[in-house]
Amino acid sequence: MRRDRASRFATFTACALVLGLAGCGARRPATGPTYGVYSGAFRATDVPDVRFRVWLFARTPGRLHAEILGPAGGTRVVIDGGNGNLAVTLVSEGESYVGPADPEGVASALGLRVSLDDLVTAFVAGEQSAASALPFLRDPLSGAGLPRRFEAQAGGRVLMLELRSERPLAVPAESLGTGLPPGGTTLRPLRELRGGPWEPPPKMVFP
Repeated sequence: MRRDRASRFATFTACALVLGLAGCGARRPATGPTYGVYSGAFRATDVPDVRFRVWLFARTPGRLHAEILGPAGGTRVVIDGGNGNLAVTLVSEGESYVGPADPEGVASALGLRVSLDDLVTAFVAGEQSAASALPFLRDPLSGAGLPRRFEAQAGGRVLMLELRSERPLAVPAESLGTGLPPGGTTLRPLRELRGGPWEPPPKMVFP
C-alpha cells in the first residue's frame, strides 16, 4: 500500500512536470507565473561536490517549491515551504518530513542553517533582512525575478544554482509554496531528516 501511494504521487508530480518542462510543442514566451530549471551543486570543504537538477518556484515572503530530479528526469524529492512551514517529501518512499521553516528546519532539509524567509528573499529579490547573516551572491545583484546565478553559504556549506531555462507553470501558483505535504504520504517530524549530502544515514535529501 505504501508503495502504491508513492507511485500515485510520483505519477501526479511527473505529469505536472511534463506539462511544464516539455510543453508538447513549440515553446511560447511565458505570460504568467514561471519557474526556473536549474543545475545545482553543493560544496563543502571535506566532501566531494554533489550535483543535481531542480525545478524551482519561489515568491516572497517565504514561499518555495522545488523538485529535485533524478538522472532520468523523474522527481526524487519535493521541497515545499510556505506559511512558516516546510515539507520535504521523499517520493520513492512515500514519506513527508514536516516542521517549521526556521533555520533548524532548513538545516534539516538542505544543510544550510538559515530561515526559509531569508533564503527566499535573497534568491528572489537579492535582499538581506537586518536579522539575516546569510552570505550570498546573485546575478543580477538585485531585482525581482529568477536569478541567472545564485550562491548561498552557511556553516562552511555552499549551495550554487545556475538557471538553464525559465518556463510557464503548468499548475496554479497558489498551489505551490504552501508548506503542506501531498496527500497519501506518511508524515514524520522534519528534525528526523538529515540535511544535505554531508549528514550520515538514515535519511538524506540527497543520496
